[in-house]
Amino acid sequence: MEPRISKAKMIGVIAFLVILGIILLLTFNVFSYKKEKEQEIKQKIKYVEKDVKMSYEGSYLEYISLGDPYVEKGITATTKDGRDISEQVLISYFKNGSQVPNLETDELGSYLVRYTVTDEKFDHSFSVDRAIIVVDNKAPIMSFPEKTEITSTEAASYDLHDGVVVTDNSGEFSLSYDNTLSTLTGEYIITYKATDISGNETTRKRLIKVTSGIEFDYADGYITIDYPNGNYEYQYSLDCGITWNEAFQKQTIEFSDAVIIARVCTDDNYVMSNSFSTKKEDF
Repeated sequence: MEPRISKAKMIGVIAFLVILGIILLLTFNVFSYKKEKEQEIKQKIKYVEKDVKMSYEGSYLEYISLGDPYVEKGITATTKDGRDISEQVLISYFKNGSQVPNLETDELGSYLVRYTVTDEKFDHSFSVDRAIIVVDNKAPIMSFPEKTEITSTEAASYDLHDGVVVTDNSGEFSLSYDNTLSTLTGEYIITYKATDISGNETTRKRLIKVTSGIEFDYADGYITIDYPNGNYEYQYSLDCGITWNEAFQKQTIEFSDAVIIARVCTDDNYVMSNSFSTKKEDF
């Protein structure tokens, strides 16, 4: 008598066959989908390589200085049968993922330039991109007078930014300096530094001469006193300040072997003074 298969075993065999069939079906579908995608990719590659060839003028990545005009280098497009369809290329610009009408260089940033061409013989349109980065590699330009001469009175309130002109293509910069003036006569070297928002720096040294404001010129027994220009009262003394004589802005007097003191006042208030001596013991 032949052994009989139990009902439970029969159900197990049927379930196994069903699961195996499902696995085989899924495997076939995945394989078919993969083959379909591979074929689609091959078709795209075929289009890129054989239908239309697009070539950059320049390179994929281009840098342009802030503020400089953007010059479109363009792209050439040629079909597989040798026709030049470059004139059919459409150019569009993107910034931060959004399309913009133009590529502006007045601020730092990056752009994507997209070249798209469609030929009537093919059902495809093809695009290639170029990256444009607007950078700032230009240092600020700084200028100031070659010679700056002020009086000790002016030095007390002189603004060291006066006369300093800084320009930068970004329009944003800071200006600093490393020294100060005093009312003591002498030559002061001020080092200025201009820094733009990209960290580009320009450093220049400036010479500022602080004078007493009253100059003497002695020759052939005569001395000329040159007082500063302004709404001042000018005076000089030949007896160490005991008596004072009124003077013009430029006063010449006979002078030998003596000490002269010149001073400037405004509304009888002292402003500045200076002295000159021809006595040997005073040197």
